[in-house]
Amino acid sequence: MSWHGSMFKMVLGLAAAVCFMSGAAYGAGDETRPAAPRAASAQTPKGTYAREPAAAQEAQKPAEPERRLLFDALLADPRWPHFGGSWQYYIANDLLRNCGAANFGETFPFKDGQCLGGEWQVAIQTGVFAVFDLDAASMDLINADYRFGIPLGYRRGRFSAIAYPFLHQSSHLGDEFLLRNKVERINLSYDEAMALVSWDACASVRIYGGGGYMYDRDPSDLKPWHVQYGVEIRGPEFPLFATPVSPVLAGDFQNRQETNWRTDISLRGGLDLTPRRKAHKWLLLLEYYHGNSPNGQFYDDIVEFVGAGLHHYF
Repeated sequence: MSWHGSMFKMVLGLAAAVCFMSGAAYGAGDETRPAAPRAASAQTPKGTYAREPAAAQEAQKPAEPERRLLFDALLADPRWPHFGGSWQYYIANDLLRNCGAANFGETFPFKDGQCLGGEWQVAIQTGVFAVFDLDAASMDLINADYRFGIPLGYRRGRFSAIAYPFLHQSSHLGDEFLLRNKVERINLSYDEAMALVSWDACASVRIYGGGGYMYDRDPSDLKPWHVQYGVEIRGPEFPLFATPVSPVLAGDFQNRQETNWRTDISLRGGLDLTPRRKAHKWLLLLEYYHGNSPNGQFYDDIVEFVGAGLHHYF
């Protein structure tokens, strides 16, 4: 057994242990999405707010908004659109050393409804993933990947799914980096259909998996199939400087036909700085990556890097 497979089994085993020890497994009819709070009565006696204690007034404040997306973001997926910035240190790499990664994008739902005992949702997903050479005098742009998709989301209880009839990604090399280095430019662009299914094993653990097929690709000889799977673990809240935070650990694993099904490993762990929110979440994460480069222009290169960053999910 390869060490990649052993690492995935170790993370999965840890998830099972956390789920067992937490004692927070859901009952038969429980759901992960709590019921929306009832609206306060519109008829409030005159002068009530002047007489109510501060605690009662606090209770009447609008509740935090529920999450808008039926399929939650994949925290360790290097190409899940969100806003964030991180420092990355490439290990034993002749071309890269200290790099900065900037992500811009989100998933924007515009239509939803009820179906088959659950909820469905249609959205637009856009993202830009840029990597910069921090060791260069002008901090050259190395690579930028652009992503656009139309995801269809579904959730019923602990199960959720997302399907992309259309997902486009194109990759571009930075001009200054290209002039300064002898790098062959690749015209990488593809359209893909893919789907993922997710299961909330308990209040602390999420497991997901799926795959995709590239049906329009350049270079045309790119092999089309890939699979993706992973696990996310959330720990209990604890105070940090009088602010509640919670630990998170996520692992994302991908295998591509183009790279002979070699496993790309992405691990992220750190603190959820807004654990009581379902939307507008901030996470401070350390990261480790080993596998074929997630940066499109270098997809044939095996890379390994560590890093740290701040991430925001709407």
